[in-house]
This record gives sequence, C-alpha cells and structure tokens, in this order.
Amino acid sequence: MTAHSLYSAQWFRVAGLTPRLRGHVQVRRQHYRGERWMLLVDPSSGRAHRLDDAAWQLMGRCNGQRTLDQVWRALRDSRGDALPSQDDCIQALVRLHEAGLVHCALNADAQALFTRRQRRERAQRLAASNPFAFSVPLGNPTRLLAALAPLGRALFSPAGALVWLLLVAAALLGAFLEGPRLAAQVQPWWTGSRTLVLVGVAYPLLKAWHELAHGLALQRLGAEVPSAGISLLYFMPVPWVDASAANRMPLARERMLVSAAGVLGELGLAALALLLWLVVQPGTVSDLALAVALTGTVSTLAANANPLLRLDGYYFATDALELPNLALRSGLWWRQALLRHVLRLKGPAAAPFACAQGERGWLMAYAPLSWACRALLAGASALWLGGVSAALGMLVVVVAAWGLLAKPGLAALRVLRAGALGAQDVVPARRRALGVVVLATAALAALPLPFVTTTQGVVWLPEQAWVRLGTDGTVQHFWVADGSPVAAGTSLLQVDNAELSTRHEQVSQQLAAAHSGLYQALGGRDSNATGAAATDAQALAAELATLAGQLAQREVRAGEAGVLALPQQQALLGRWFERGETLGHVLPPHNTTVRVALPQAEAQRITQGLRAIEVRTADQPHRLLHARLLQSTPAVDTRLPSAALGTQGGGGITVDPQDTQGRTAREPVALMDLAVDQPLGALVGGHAWVRFDHGSQPLAAQAWRQVRQLVRGHFNPRG
Repeated sequence: MTAHSLYSAQWFRVAGLTPRLRGHVQVRRQHYRGERWMLLVDPSSGRAHRLDDAAWQLMGRCNGQRTLDQVWRALRDSRGDALPSQDDCIQALVRLHEAGLVHCALNADAQALFTRRQRRERAQRLAASNPFAFSVPLGNPTRLLAALAPLGRALFSPAGALVWLLLVAAALLGAFLEGPRLAAQVQPWWTGSRTLVLVGVAYPLLKAWHELAHGLALQRLGAEVPSAGISLLYFMPVPWVDASAANRMPLARERMLVSAAGVLGELGLAALALLLWLVVQPGTVSDLALAVALTGTVSTLAANANPLLRLDGYYFATDALELPNLALRSGLWWRQALLRHVLRLKGPAAAPFACAQGERGWLMAYAPLSWACRALLAGASALWLGGVSAALGMLVVVVAAWGLLAKPGLAALRVLRAGALGAQDVVPARRRALGVVVLATAALAALPLPFVTTTQGVVWLPEQAWVRLGTDGTVQHFWVADGSPVAAGTSLLQVDNAELSTRHEQVSQQLAAAHSGLYQALGGRDSNATGAAATDAQALAAELATLAGQLAQREVRAGEAGVLALPQQQALLGRWFERGETLGHVLPPHNTTVRVALPQAEAQRITQGLRAIEVRTADQPHRLLHARLLQSTPAVDTRLPSAALGTQGGGGITVDPQDTQGRTAREPVALMDLAVDQPLGALVGGHAWVRFDHGSQPLAAQAWRQVRQLVRGHFNPRG
C-alpha cells in the first residue's frame, strides 16, 4: 500500500473524535470465503452491518476515550501492511454512525462528513410522501404468527417439502398436457383490459401469502418479526414484513431458507391455482385462478427469485455464494474502476477495490447485468401495460427512465464533488468527465454506424412453379410421375367433378331453350318479353362460359419447365381437393426465389433507403448470396407461406396458438419475394437468413426508430 493511498486529506476532520460502539449493539462472527467478518446488530431496529477484519480491528479498539488518530496509529504500529487506509476508516465510521451503531460527539470539521444520515432521513420523509410508493406500518405481527405456528411447522418440514414438490410437479405436468389450450387462452387474455382487474385482485393476495411465508419461516427458526405493514406501490397495496432478523442468523442455510420462503410459497399457490384452472369450467373462477397462476409464476420468477434484483433471490444467492453486499460492492468496484481508468485519478477515491479470493469476477459482472435485467423487465412491463393502455405504458417508461438513467446520472455528478474526490482532483476529474460525456454524445448522435434489418425467410418458388388445382374435384389420373422432367405447358394430372359436368349440361340445355324463347319473342310485339328473354340468355351464356373455363382447368399443366415434385401420387388418387389447393411443385433448374415475412412497420422501413440485400441458406450457411426485391409493394396477409417462419417452427413471427399447423400469424405480416444471384438448389421451404442493408445512421437515430416502432406496434392509444 503506497503512502498516497494510506493517508487522507480529510483525516484532520475526524482525527480528534472519540467514537465507541453503542451499548446495545451486539457483535457476532461470520465467515465468508475463508475470511472472518464481524456482524454488528442493532436489536432495536433489526439492522445489521458487516465489517471485514481490518475495519473491525479499528472499530473494536474505539472505546470512547482514545481518539481515532490514536487508535489508527497504534494499529499501524501493530499490523504494518495490513493497516486500513485513513479513507477506509472514515468511510467505516461514517457508515456506522449513519446506522446508529457508533456514538461520537461531532466537531465543526467532522460535521461536513456526517451529513449522509440527514440526507437519508430527508429521503425517507420524501419517500413516505411519494404517491407512487409509500409504506404504512400496521404493528407487530407476533400474535398472528403465534396463532399460525402449526401451519409454519407443517410447511417447513420434510413432509411439507414433499407436498410442495408433488404440487408443483402436478402443475407442470398439467401445463404440459394442456399446453395448447393454456397458450390459446393466455395470449388474448393477457392483453385484455379485464386482466388488469384480475391481476389487481390476485397480486395483493399473492404478496400477502409471500410475506406470511417469510414470517412463518422466521418464527420456525426462532427469530422475531418486529413489524409488518402495507406498501402502496403504484397505487397497488402490497403487504410486507420486517425480515431483517435473518441477517443476525449465524448459519447461511437458515438465512437462505428465510429468503426462499416467499418464493416457494408463491410458486406453491400458483401451482394450486393452475390445477384449479384445469378442472373448473370457464368463467370468473377460472379467470381468477389463471391470474393467480400466471402472476405467481411470472412475477415471482422474473422479480422475487431473480438474483439480479435486490429481492429474495438476491439475498439467497449472496448467502449461497458467500458474497455479502454484492450489489453495493459491485457498484463501488465500478465507480472506482471508472475513476481510475476513465478519469485517470490516482487518489484514495480511485484506489483499487479490495476483493476476497474469487470475488473479482462477480463484482465486475453483477452491476452491468443487474442494470440490463432491470431495463429488460421495465421494457417488457411497458409493452404489456402499453398494449392495454398507452398512458400506463408511458408511465412505466417515465419511471424506468428516472430509475435507470436519471438517478445514476445524478449519483455520478455527486461523485464529482470536492468532498468525494478531494480538492486536488476535482478540476481534472470534471474536465475529463465533460470530455467523456461530449464524446459519448457525439458518438451516439453523429457517428454513422451500419444500419441493417435482419429477418428470416424460406427458399421459395415463383408463383407459376406451384402445382395448384384450378377447380374443385377428385384426382382421377396422373400423367407424369414424381421426379420426371417436364416442359412448360405439360399436362400433369386430371381431376374429375361430376357435379360440374352435370351443371354444364344443364346450363347448355337451358341456354338452348332461352335462345328458342328469344327467337319467338322477337317475332312478337311485346318489347318487355323480348328484353327479359335476352337478359336470361346473356346470363346463361356467361354462366356457361364460366363452367367451360372450370372444366378446362380440370387438366393441370406445368407453369414452367423443371422437375416435378409431386410425391405420394397413389395416395392422392380418388381424393377430393378444393380449388387453389397445392399438391406439389415444379422445381426450375435455376430457382432463385426467397420469400420473407416480417411485421408491416419493418416492411415500410425496408423499402426506404435500401442499399443491398444479403442471403444465407441453412443448407449452405457459408455461402453469401446477393439478392434484389421482386416487387416494390409487399403483399399483406395473416397466412404464412411456411410454418418455418412462425414461432412454432423456429421463426420470429408470433402465430395463433389455435392453428395447429402454425401458419396463421396473430397480426398481418408483409410478404416479400427476393431473387438471389445464384441457384438455391432443391431445398424448397428451407430456412434462409436475410440481411437488408440501409446504409449508415447514428445509433441514437436507430434506437429512436426502434422505440417508435415498438410504441406504435404495441401501445394501445384507445386503452
């Protein structure tokens, strides 16, 4: 440790203080990754703070009589290189004083460093008046938990664990067996406005059971729950219990059980609700059961059980991996790394972060992964709520922008204050930070980057290459065998339609009779009769011409030259087919067609500013093909050309779950045909990956375009 990082310019403010631990503070020992940590517990508030061995060596010697400088110098003489720096001592003292675990009389110089507690209390008062999230304590739940103690003993026992496993397994099996019916009901139901009402009823009930499970777990392990209450989160009541007593438990498995109790309780209740949905008839009870099942599964797995959010899954993972305070320490690691490598500071604030063995990778990964996870969940929530109501979706966007962008930005500005960095580092740090912001803004707003659209397609054929029936009928005879070469116009098969032939004969006779009647009317003087006879004759003649055209189409001919692909001909003989049904195709010797299906908003973008098109096929992914559009205006349809383009076939187009063939898109899609510069071979219907090159655009413009498309495509302006 260098002398520069050992001493602090702020030491004079605290050197004369005589701190001591408050008398009610309890000290307990815990071990993480082979290192000893001391846990300072405040029984009155239930709060606990961990100190590493170096910080404890300092704070444990503070008895209220010796000054902090005397303690630090005595520790320097005894520990040598293991001595904590003066900045570490200041940070530990401020943190413990803020938590109410340390008492010391503050002088005027130290008062500037001990303002965090006042800011925290002010922030708590502001949070209590926040209409989107405030908490109301309801008292001590000890009597309620004592009354429910038999339930806690039953739940947290080997028999209770076995029942939970059987319940969840039965629900998973039922969901698997009834998957198509479940998907068919979930997709339209999840986007309806009635869903908000059902979720609004189910969510508080689930969270009440969730918090009760935490309380029962604490009671089962002999700990107390000092308080419980209700939080109003975005105008939705959410119960809570104070589970901070788990921090004082010496065994990691006990703390892990308390953390997991709520998640296990919600999943068990969701499994029970799903089993109820499987057996009841459609109606209000069925819908409410489905709301409980989906909310208890999605919200629990995406939020509470997610280790990237500071909820139950986070505390479970930190105890299991022995990574205490992972989120806070990961943020500090990144702050010091940015100060050191980006702003090029060398003072104590940018000193390398102390890591235990094996912690460095976790500290590097957690903060960015947590931010990305929160951004992803916020985006998914905004799209879901925006589909019900655009106002709700925009509210989520605003709140997420504040939490993900504005608050970290304000925190970064606070780091650049003189008190955080030291007076000698403030000016260069601010200059470099301003330069980084300017360069990043310029890169986002002005630096041109490749602008492309990627989508999936299938190897396709020209329209004239498909063997389709021109009229209804029964397949009577095949003139050409499968795999034979054919020329354009070659007769391929014959269909028969006795009803069509009979109707043609009837209309022929009726037309002959109409002509006879017309001749007779022409000899008379009744002009009305003559006109009616002429009209009847014209109508019959038109119908006869239509029937004659359909009879002529009983013989199906090849639209172009190639090799006939019409397998299982014997199985098709004698079967009835509707007009327009496809029986096979003629593979041209040089097929170059690829068909893509994509959302209409993307299709409009593709036709504007298109520079080039590149294609790769699944059978030859190493071969790069160049293509061109065959039509300037795409066709719009809900019927996909191939199931391979739908989600059930591995594509990206969401299909209607009620379509067992997987070819009906939930929303209309644009169909576009491309012509590549090389033959594609015989793999008709095979996957192809298409890349549309639109030139270059700044990243900010590309992101803004994507956001607008998402809002237009998913937000409901009438909700």
